[in-house]
Amino acid sequence: MVSNQGEIVLLDGGSGRLMPGVKLRGGQHQALETKEKLKLTMENRSVASITYQNLFLLFDKMGGMSGTMADAADELREVYGTDVLVIPPNRPVQRKDLPDLYFKNAESQFEAAMEAAFTEHKTGRPVLIVVSTIAETELVSAILMEEKIPHNVLNANNAFWEADMIREAGQKKAVTVATSMAGRGTDIRLGEGVKELGGLAVIGIGRMVNVRQERQARGRAGRQGDAGTSRFFVSIEDGVVAENGPKDLERYIEGKKRIGRRRLKKIVNKAQALGEELAVMSRKRAVGYDQVLQRQRKLIYATRDRLLDGGVIPTEQLLKIAKINIREFLNGAGQTDRRALNRYLLDHISYRLDAGASGLSCSDRAAVEAYLLKKVEKGLKEQERRLEGRANRNEFVRVAILNAIDTAWVEQVDYLQQLQSAVSGRASAQRNLVFEYHKEAYESFCKMENMILTNAMRNILLSNVYVDEEFKMHIVFP
Repeated sequence: MVSNQGEIVLLDGGSGRLMPGVKLRGGQHQALETKEKLKLTMENRSVASITYQNLFLLFDKMGGMSGTMADAADELREVYGTDVLVIPPNRPVQRKDLPDLYFKNAESQFEAAMEAAFTEHKTGRPVLIVVSTIAETELVSAILMEEKIPHNVLNANNAFWEADMIREAGQKKAVTVATSMAGRGTDIRLGEGVKELGGLAVIGIGRMVNVRQERQARGRAGRQGDAGTSRFFVSIEDGVVAENGPKDLERYIEGKKRIGRRRLKKIVNKAQALGEELAVMSRKRAVGYDQVLQRQRKLIYATRDRLLDGGVIPTEQLLKIAKINIREFLNGAGQTDRRALNRYLLDHISYRLDAGASGLSCSDRAAVEAYLLKKVEKGLKEQERRLEGRANRNEFVRVAILNAIDTAWVEQVDYLQQLQSAVSGRASAQRNLVFEYHKEAYESFCKMENMILTNAMRNILLSNVYVDEEFKMHIVFP
């Protein structure tokens, strides 16, 4: 949606909540900004990433509470290694969960649901109408306005007033329309005389993506032993059925083929079960992807920590790095000629070409390697002389290598984020996606290591560095 500040803000597909600061990737966000004639923003890049699952697993102890956690006990045990204990309610549940009603199209579904809401409203009972999308909240709101029924609409457009709206949802004759976000974690207290009328009536329109969300919606009523009812009105035109149901739904919807209630119920519930299964698989796959990133992160951060803690890189180590880079160049260049040699010198070792290379035979790889190493050694001595001391030299080398590591790591994180989407297309070729991701991630990590070594030496040899009168170091990286 477009915010009042003129920004494109994404909405969470499950809860409908605003996600400020989150952007689409690959230029999609900027394309939407152009379409809406808004000011273009810079594209976001991932500099660090971790899944919720692996973030929680970093803690020594872990615990949590949820009214519907027992439904995900198997996943919690498999991912976190934790058991779920069911604690009896403080007061016996008095809410009546009425059987779901099934319809073959959305039109009859909404008609029946709104008729039920009107009936309950006439008795004075508060009504909470729960739908799946923001568009459906607006549709229900329009129907209520036609009937001149005062109501509150709780969705991403007005989530700021969520607590206030939920607080009033249990008052006599109150009507609240909400997405599945419906004030979870907030008790709806019943107003005076409401308990005698039957408590809060929860009316759900549409099959939700999983059973947990439906139980959370039902759980808005009957808090702390209060009276209440809940009922869902579902159809084969619900979003979850369209995504995960059979391909031939149109013949049932358009009335070309009869469909019994039992068959209808089976189609809808099977689609929801399949959607839940796919969601669980997706979360497990995300954990598998993140484990790769986590291992790479540990290796990179361990190196960074050594440098940040004052680790010294001796000249011998720098020369070894330079030798690896030079041999990488010689192996990749094939038949090295004078032009390629000069280009490598200018890009990686020195901005000056000297007459010493004029008599050098480019076909003699050992002589070329020795010449380039000599140039590196000369460049290191020149930087140390310019920095006036070994202490400043050590500090400069640390900063130069840290810059090379950080630059390469940001590229790697961004690449791995995009790789997750790229390998998903290989599922059609019956490939194991996590294995494919591991293989590609390892290859990219090896390339990143080479990039770090190359950029580290470029930073050390080609940076413009000096110490001012206040003994502050200034570095301009190439």
